[in-house]
Amino acid sequence: MSASKKSKSFFSKISDGLKKIENNNYEKKELSILSPLEGKVLELSTINDQAFASGLLGKGCVITPQKGEVKAPVDGNISVLTESNHAVGITTNDGVELLIHIGIDTVKLNGKGFTSYVKEGQDVKKGDLLISFDIDMIKEAGYEIDVPVIISNTDEFSSIKIEAEINSTVNFENTLISLEK
Repeated sequence: MSASKKSKSFFSKISDGLKKIENNNYEKKELSILSPLEGKVLELSTINDQAFASGLLGKGCVITPQKGEVKAPVDGNISVLTESNHAVGITTNDGVELLIHIGIDTVKLNGKGFTSYVKEGQDVKKGDLLISFDIDMIKEAGYEIDVPVIISNTDEFSSIKIEAEINSTVNFENTLISLEK
């Protein structure tokens, strides 16, 4: 094969790629995550747990709950449910891996104060009740109730933005996080 044929093939591939972009064949996918709780939104860096605060487990935010309910913020599948019911993971059909972790060190409660309404592997729809928890009991036991809401596979997205204003109050209908793939 001559050098001119190789070059032509290379440049024709670039040209085809540019045409696809111009014709919007290159599709950006925008996704949104509703708030799974009612409460006050805080920056992730403010939580009293270094693994979350540092972003090591992913990007997201914290909600200080006003009501002891976690609802599905997306349609998806329950990919993780801790035995103690203090944390739940949801994977969406678009590949978002979402972690909702109720409180700090609440695993030590061994499930006391937590009730799950779902099972691992179960499909859920936006608004389905996932977990209820007793805010007062958790506080009285000496645990913080802040809830990190994390996108654990952040590397798969070109953009992750906290849509809710920091220090504002959100409810289940509010968009909390937007993502772009």
